[in-house]
Amino acid sequence: MSGSNVGIGITTPATNLEVHSATAAALRISGANGNSQQLQFGSVTAPTQAYLYSYYNGGSPYFSIYNNAVEAVHIDNLGNVGIGTTSPVAKLDIQGTMKQGNLTTYVRTPSFSQLPNTITYPILRQFHDSANWSEGGILVEVFTFNYNASIFDYGMSFARYGYGANSADVLTKIAGSQTPTWGAVTQISGNYYYRDLSITVPAYYIVTVRITSPIPITSDLTSPQANVVYLY
Repeated sequence: MSGSNVGIGITTPATNLEVHSATAAALRISGANGNSQQLQFGSVTAPTQAYLYSYYNGGSPYFSIYNNAVEAVHIDNLGNVGIGTTSPVAKLDIQGTMKQGNLTTYVRTPSFSQLPNTITYPILRQFHDSANWSEGGILVEVFTFNYNASIFDYGMSFARYGYGANSADVLTKIAGSQTPTWGAVTQISGNYYYRDLSITVPAYYIVTVRITSPIPITSDLTSPQANVVYLY
């Protein structure tokens, strides 16, 4: 101990608690199989708001980082990292919004309780004003999860929208029923309008939708705004 600092393996601790080992892990938190281990951070009134969480059951251990009592990062036993998902299927699997430069990208894989029925669901709603309708350049990519011999490797459709007036420049490799389509333009009031983009999903298809746009993307729209993409 040095002053109020406590040292384990060191005689001059620089913090309240400093653990030092020259040959092995300085600190280990372990427990019996099937038990979780946590390293908590927080205040006296909210001690578990942020913590590191580890679970080991002998077959599928995983590690998580919690913030504000919500799982923010999930690392599975294969080393896959999930942000916004606890079941990552790639080395980095992000379900939600991410920002790169002036582009915002949103990725989600909807779950359908209606399957195997064919359904149509909305992807986004674009708000705009009459002077800036052509702003955008929204890129929508749709990936099918399943293998279907009838489409072989055509499990992707591209649709780029927002280049002037009410037009859409579309490039697609699969059936038109899976191409995202715009609904009618609806006037809110004055110069404010919106339009919905939807996709029809055939039976047994599970899809991942990726949206990239320089227009602000939000899933918490409390009032109509110009030049905003609202995610359903």
